[in-house]
Amino acid sequence: MFSNNIRILYLYIVSFLALMAIIFGTITLVERITNYIYPVDYSYDRSYVESYSEKGVYKDEVINTNSIEEQKANAQRATLRDIFTALAVIAVSIPLYSYHWVTIQKERRKEEV
Repeated sequence: MFSNNIRILYLYIVSFLALMAIIFGTITLVERITNYIYPVDYSYDRSYVESYSEKGVYKDEVINTNSIEEQKANAQRATLRDIFTALAVIAVSIPLYSYHWVTIQKERRKEEV
């Protein structure tokens, strides 16, 4: 009896964690797709560079050597990688959740009989 309760508790905990992974994976996926369609502009602020150069620091030290186009392309590739990561989390979590939830339902039916 006691070991059966621990088993059911384990199944509920894993189901809960898998469900949370599905939810957070879906939220991340939607966020990254939105970021891919409407990218955030991460270009540097020229006023910061100019005020910094007046203090004796050369502009080349402050400005990244990559061009703005390269930075945008890198950000787009990173966003695509994040999209596939979120899809992988969802793809792993759904079968994990389904298996454990179906097992819980089977255990409950056994107890009712």
